[in-house]
Amino acid sequence: LLSLASRNLFKYRQFLMMPIYLTFFMDPRARLRGIQMFELAMIITLIASLLCWIFSIDNSVRLMDNAIFKNRITQNILMSFLVYLSLWKFLEQPSRRWPYALIAVIAAYDILAVVPGRSGYLALVILIGLLMYQKLGVKGILPAAVCVGLIGIVTYHHSERFHKRIDQVVKEIKEYRISNKSRSSVDLRLEFYGNGLQIAKSSPLLGSGIGSFAMKYRELMKQKGQLVTENPHNEYVMLLVQNGIIGVGLFLAFFWVSWQTTRGLTGIDQALGQAVLAVYLFVCMVNSLMLDTTEGCLFGYLVGLTLAGGVTGIKETQQNEPLKSMTNHPSQEESSREAA
Repeated sequence: LLSLASRNLFKYRQFLMMPIYLTFFMDPRARLRGIQMFELAMIITLIASLLCWIFSIDNSVRLMDNAIFKNRITQNILMSFLVYLSLWKFLEQPSRRWPYALIAVIAAYDILAVVPGRSGYLALVILIGLLMYQKLGVKGILPAAVCVGLIGIVTYHHSERFHKRIDQVVKEIKEYRISNKSRSSVDLRLEFYGNGLQIAKSSPLLGSGIGSFAMKYRELMKQKGQLVTENPHNEYVMLLVQNGIIGVGLFLAFFWVSWQTTRGLTGIDQALGQAVLAVYLFVCMVNSLMLDTTEGCLFGYLVGLTLAGGVTGIKETQQNEPLKSMTNHPSQEESSREAA
C-alpha cells in the first residue's frame, strides 16, 4: 500500500516542479522562448499528423488515429493550445501576423477532422470562449457561442470522423441509460464516475488515503463484477475518493488563487495562464489530467512559466518603491532652501 501511495503521489510532482519553473522563467525573454519551443513542438506534431493522414501511414504502422504525440486524447488537448496561441497572436496584430491565422485553422482542422480525440473538442470550445471573453469581455460570450455553433455544424456535416464521434457519444449515453451496461469509452466513464462516488460515500470528508482508489475500486468490483480500473478518468472523482471533500476543495482553491494571480499579469503571460487553468479545470471532469504524465507535466510547466511573470512584477515593484519615495519626498536640504 505504501509503494502504491508513493507511486500515486509521484504522479502529482508537477506541483513541486512549479517553483522550479518559476525560477527558470523570471526573465521575460526566457518565458517567450519557453512558449515558442512549445509552439514549435506542436507545429512539428501537426505536420507529422497531417502527413500520416494524407498518405495513410496510419494504417501501415498502426498509429493511433493519426496521433503522433502519445495518443489522440493527449495530442488534441495539446493541439488546442496551439490553436489558442496562434489566434491570440493573430488578433494582436492581424495585418502582420496572418500566418498565425493559417496555423490556427490547420491545427483546428487536425483536431476536428483528422485526430478523433473528443477531449480536444471540449478544450477547443473552452479556449474559443475564453479568447473571445479576453478580447471583448462579457460581450464576447455571444459571438463565441455563435462561432462554436457554426464550426460544430459545418464540421458535423462535412467531416465523417467528427460526425461519427459525436453520434457515438449520444448513442453510448442512451444505451447506458437503458441497459446500464458499459462497453466503450463514454459509458465506461459513466460507470467509473458512479462507482467512484459510491466509494467516496464511505469517507467523504478526508477520503480513503493517497493511492487507495485502485484498491477500493477493486474491492467494489468483486461485488459488482464490473471492469476494474485504476483511473476513473475524472480528476475530481479521483481526489474525492482519495482525499475527500477537503482535497477537492484545496484543488479548486489552487485554481482560484492561480486565476487571481493571472489578473495581475499582462500580455501572453496572462492570456496563456488563464487558458491553461480554464482547460484543465473543465477537462479534468472527463479525464484525470493531473494523473496522466504528459498532461500533468505540461500543466506544471505552463503554469510555472506564466505565473513567473507575476513574481517578476512583484520584485520590480519592490525595487521601484524606494526610488519613488525618494523622488516624491524632497530631501531636508531642499526643504530648507525652499523655506529660505
